[in-house]
Amino acid sequence: MKKLDFLVYLSILVSSCNHKDRIFKTPHFTFYYTKLDDTSMNYISGRMVTPNDPKQDYQNMIRNLIHEFAHCASMKINPTIGNNPRWLWESVAIYEGDFPWDPHMLPYLVNQEAPPLDTLNTMTNTMIYQVVYFIAQYIDETFGKSVLKELIQNNGDLNSSLHMDGEEFRRKWFEFVKKKYGI
Repeated sequence: MKKLDFLVYLSILVSSCNHKDRIFKTPHFTFYYTKLDDTSMNYISGRMVTPNDPKQDYQNMIRNLIHEFAHCASMKINPTIGNNPRWLWESVAIYEGDFPWDPHMLPYLVNQEAPPLDTLNTMTNTMIYQVVYFIAQYIDETFGKSVLKELIQNNGDLNSSLHMDGEEFRRKWFEFVKKKYGI
C-alpha cells in the first residue's frame, strides 16, 4: 500500500466519525478519542501508529490502521458494541486488519482446547488476540459478512443471529479451524 492510500484510509476514518470525535495528529502518531455521549465524561481513547514512522513496518501499520478503523466502523453500526462482548469487538477488528496467528503455534488449540467465549471476554485475557481472527473467519466463511454486521448490531446475540448458544458456537468454530488448518 502506498502512502497516498494511507491518506485515503485516514480520510475515510475521519469522515466516518461523528461530531463527537476528535483527532490529533503528529508526524508519527494519530491520536483519536470519542466522547460517548453529551451528558458524561466517558471517552473511548486510543493511539494509532501511522505509516509515517520509519522505525515501524509499513504494512503492519496499515493493518493496525484498518484494525482501528474496524473499531470505529463497529461503533457507527452500534454505539454500545465496544468490548460488549469483547470477543466480537476484537474478532471483527483483528479479522479486518488481517492479523491471523498460526493455530499450530497455539498449544491450547493443538491440545484440542478451544477457549470459551466467557474466557475471551475477560479484559485481562490476552488469548483473545490469538484466536478471535478464527472466530470471525468462521462466521464470515460460513454465514457471510452480513451476519458479522448483524452480530455487531445485536451485541453478539448468538441465539438470535445463529440459533446456537455459546458452547455450540465454540464447538463449531473450533471444528472449522481444525478442518481448515489441519490441527
